[in-house]
Amino acid sequence: LEHNFGDVQDLLPGAFAHEIEKLNTRIYRNLANKVYEVGFRADQSTYELNIKVIVDEFAWLELYLRDRDYLIGDQLTIADLRLFSFLIRFDPVYFVHFKCSQKLVREMPNISRYLRRLLAIPEIAITVDIVEIKQHYYLSHRHLNPSGIIPLTDDDFHNKPDFYS
Repeated sequence: LEHNFGDVQDLLPGAFAHEIEKLNTRIYRNLANKVYEVGFRADQSTYELNIKVIVDEFAWLELYLRDRDYLIGDQLTIADLRLFSFLIRFDPVYFVHFKCSQKLVREMPNISRYLRRLLAIPEIAITVDIVEIKQHYYLSHRHLNPSGIIPLTDDDFHNKPDFYS
């Protein structure tokens, strides 16, 4: 982080520390970890309870980001980076592989705009390798994908997430 963003403390401004921690917890509990709870479920009722949490959280996030450039204040924080790592994987991986197939990030205008804004930051964009992300997920969970097929998505020919523009 310091290599790309300088002093890490800039990503965790003290005035927003409590708010950042609350958002980080919410992002982890209701999105980042929840996709695994959805994807690895073996029964329909548990799947449906968990997918509802993701759908509801996306609805909240879509409204929350309506008038915001970043999650907190007017600067990039660690909360944005945590959410980014989840969002960039959602359409090409979690939507299909983990059966989180209610709505794509690119179908949610405010979240999609937010993701594009983060992707426009060179220090963030350079960390994205969609091909590697897809290979990792689709080939490492063979119990979910026994054939090892990696689905084609809009970004495959450019190795960049063009589908958010």
